[in-house]
Formats: sequence, C-alpha cells, structure tokens
Amino acid sequence: MRNNLIKIFEDTVIYNYDEGNTINNLIKLNIINIDDLVEEIIKTKNIEYIFKLALYIKNAPVGKLIDIICETAESGYYIFALAELKNAPIDKLADAIIRINDVEDIFAFAEHIKNAPIDKLADAMIKTGNIEYIYFFARDVENAPIDKLANAIIKSNNAEYIYLFADTVINAPIGKLADAIIKTNNARYIYLFARDVENAPIDKLANTIIKSNDKEYIYYFARDVQNAPIDKLAEAICQTGDTNFMFLFARDVKNAPIDKLATVIAKNIKSLNPSCFKSNKI
Repeated sequence: MRNNLIKIFEDTVIYNYDEGNTINNLIKLNIINIDDLVEEIIKTKNIEYIFKLALYIKNAPVGKLIDIICETAESGYYIFALAELKNAPIDKLADAIIRINDVEDIFAFAEHIKNAPIDKLADAMIKTGNIEYIYFFARDVENAPIDKLANAIIKSNNAEYIYLFADTVINAPIGKLADAIIKTNNARYIYLFARDVENAPIDKLANTIIKSNDKEYIYYFARDVQNAPIDKLAEAICQTGDTNFMFLFARDVKNAPIDKLATVIAKNIKSLNPSCFKSNKI
C-alpha cells in the first residue's frame, strides 16, 4: 500500500483537484494510514505536494509541514499562500521570505500580510541594497521605519531616489535628505528638491546651485522655486557671462532685478542669441 500512496495522492489531490476528499475518506475508513502518507509525501521533497497535504488532509502535522516548506521553498508563492491560513505562523513565514531574498516578495509580504514583522523585513530589504524597493518600502508600507530606510537611500548617494524619498514619503527626514542631495552635486535633482519638496531648505539649496555655476539650473531655480533668493540668483546668472540666460532670467523670473540684468546684457549684446526670446520650459 505504501508504494501506492503517492500515486493515490497525485490522482486525487494533484491532478483531479478534489481538495483531499478521497484521501480523507480513505483515512477515515482505515484504508490509508495518515502517518505513512505524511512520511511518503515528505520524502518526495515536492513543495506543492507538502503544501497540499498541509492544506487539505485532516489531522496532518501542519506545523511540521510548514517548517519544511519554510526551510526549502525557493519562491514566495507557497509562503504567501500559507500566510492566508488561520493562525498562520507569520514570523516564521517572514523568515522564509527573508531567506528567499527576493525584493518583490519582501516588499509584498510587508505591504499585504497582516501582522508582518515590518522592522525585520525592512532590515532585510536594506541588506538587498535595492534602492528602488527600499524607496517603495518606505513609501507604501504602513509603519515602515522611515529614518532607517532614509539612511539607506542617503548612503546610496543616488540623487533621483533621495529626491523621490523626500518628495513622496510621509514623515521623511527632509533636513538629512537635503544635505544628501547637496552632496550629490546633481544640479537637476537639487533644483527639483527645492521646487517640489515641502519644507525644503531653499537658501541652502540655492547656494549649492549658485556654486555649481550651472546657468540653466540657476535660471530654473529662480523661475520655479517658491521663495527663491532672486537677487543672489540674478547675481549668479550674471557671473556666468551668458547673456541668453540673463535675458531669460529677466523675462521669466518674477521680481527679477531688470535694471541690473539689462546693464550686464547691454555690455554683451552682440552675443545674444535670438532663440532665447522663445519660452524655455524644463
């Protein structure tokens, strides 16, 4: 009989999807011994068989079977299915997800599984070094450890994700992220940070843009950033010596020091490019 147990299990539970009805009846009639069945299924090392044994067969040693799945599964599919069971051992399943080390699974488990150990999963996500999913974790997972995740983003020195973190993550540490964006020396994302992030330190960011001597982003900063220090930025655009951007500054920036800009432009009028009279939007 023992040699036939796997075949019976396959013919009923696996291929005919009878959810264990046939085998449960055979066990009830003492035709199949459940201990023998469990032993043979475990020997197969087939995660699908072990999972369905735990799911469908009455009085199966569910805890033991879950342990086997957690220790040997190579994808999160069965781990997520087990997490939906009543009284599922969530911490143990989270450990299995962490062991598998797939960023999408770690993120999904933290986001969707009730009572998931968020801090432990956040630490695992940080260890993956995947900046995109560290950001997603902070943005989308309830009760995520924001400061810890922000530190991982800062450590990456990735200007785009430092900006996105500050712009879209609730309770992001804006001051630390502003200092980090400055260190990247990326004029585009320093400008976007100042333009889009609430409570951004505008003067500090403006000073960095000025030091960059990037005429394009000095102009954008003055044009688009609320409460930008216009006079300092105007002086910086003059220092670049680019009359085209001086003209754009005078034309497009609210409260620009027109007389000062006009004076500098007049000294260099021969270098003015007619195309600068067109609107220049980022």
